[in-house]
Amino acid sequence: DGRERGIEKKAMRPKKYPLEPLRRLKKERAEAKTRELGTAIVARETVQRRREDAEGEQKAARARAEAVRGEERAALAKGDLFARDLARGGAWEQRVSAEDQERARGIEKARSAEDEAKRVEARAQGDVAIARAEVEVTARHEQRWTSAERKARESREEEALAEAVPAKGVPASHGARKRVR
Repeated sequence: DGRERGIEKKAMRPKKYPLEPLRRLKKERAEAKTRELGTAIVARETVQRRREDAEGEQKAARARAEAVRGEERAALAKGDLFARDLARGGAWEQRVSAEDQERARGIEKARSAEDEAKRVEARAQGDVAIARAEVEVTARHEQRWTSAERKARESREEEALAEAVPAKGVPASHGARKRVR
C-alpha cells in the first residue's frame, strides 16, 4: 500500500484555467461580431438590390421614352402630326426629363446608401477579424498554460514518488532518498 511507504494518495485534480471567464467572453464577443457582420452583409445586399432596381427602372424608362420619340419622329416624317401634337410632345419631353432627373436623384441616394453600407460591412469584417484573433490568442495561451500545468503536476508526482522510494542499498530508516528528474 502506498501509505506504508509514505505516499499519500490524494486525488490530484488539474487546476482550472484561470482565464476561463475571459476566454468565454472573447468567444461570445467573436460570435456577436460575426452576427453583426451577417446583418451588415444583408443590409448592404438590400441597398445594392435597390440601387440595381432603380438603375434598371431608369434604363427601361429611357428605352420607353426613346421608343416613343422614334414613333413621334416617324409620324412627323409621314406628316401625320398636327401642331397640337407637337405642343403635347414638348410637354411630354419636359415631364419625361423631370422623371428621369428624379430617378437619377434616387439612384444617387441609393449609391450613397450602398457606399455607407459597404463601409459598415468593412468595419464589421475588421471587428470580426480582431475578435477571432483574440479568441485564437486566448486559446493558444490556454494550451500553453495547460501544458505547463501538466508538466508541473507530473514533476511534483515524480518528486513525491522519489521521496517515497528509498535508494538501493540504503535502508529506509536512514532517510536517504534518490531524486529522479
